Amino acid sequence: LLLVTLILVGCALVLAEPVELTAENFSETTKEGNWFIKFFAPWCGHCKSLAPIYEELGEHFKDNDNVVIAKMDSTANDNGAVQIRGFPTIYWFGAGAKDSPVEYQGGRDLASFVSFIDGQLGSGAVEDEHAGHD
Repeated sequence: LLLVTLILVGCALVLAEPVELTAENFSETTKEGNWFIKFFAPWCGHCKSLAPIYEELGEHFKDNDNVVIAKMDSTANDNGAVQIRGFPTIYWFGAGAKDSPVEYQGGRDLASFVSFIDGQLGSGAVEDEHAGHD
């Protein structure tokens, strides 16, 4: 029973991880849909602190087909889409507006991220789908 529990918990953690983007897959992967992307550096202390919260965000939206939570190591990949001035930098790439991504300037907590994404998707678009998934 313990082994089964550990396997199930491990699977749940894998499912919640944000999508990993690279220079090779960035343009093709993000060309459709809504994307909330964290550009990070592995050595960055702020990025390390944000990692578990960002994984929670991935868990929160894992069953939502309206948004993809993703991340990109900016020290190993050049995205060509946005200018990164510091780490972490987070952008919203809205469907139909890939040429004008919105830099996220809000709080670095789960509630702030969810509120921003819900606002970008439109009122009620995510709330019904994720009721009780805190």
